[in-house]
Amino acid sequence: MPVPARGHVPTPAPHGQFASLLLTPDGLVDAEGLAQALAGDPDITRAKGFVPTRTGLALLHVVGHRNSVEAATGDHPVGVVCIGLKGRLDPARLNRAMSDAEAAVRPVS
Repeated sequence: MPVPARGHVPTPAPHGQFASLLLTPDGLVDAEGLAQALAGDPDITRAKGFVPTRTGLALLHVVGHRNSVEAATGDHPVGVVCIGLKGRLDPARLNRAMSDAEAAVRPVS
């Protein structure tokens, strides 16, 4: 077994502790509302992606409890990747957040 380099302690790769989930909207989204909902979810470590809004495509970014939404330029695949600890992401809760963000901009009939 090789001796580790000085000052280097081998550790297992941390990415094996995480899971991801892709949220794909069916229509226009309240990007600010979705970003706030994801930032308020204690089981999400990061989330990032593009969503369609009434004013065009938006880039949504969540890190811990911080979030940002900005107008996006160019053509990008639509969807938000959510990352959290394995076994902690709740697909039903995250899909509900997306549905709520879609309902917030749906016309009332």
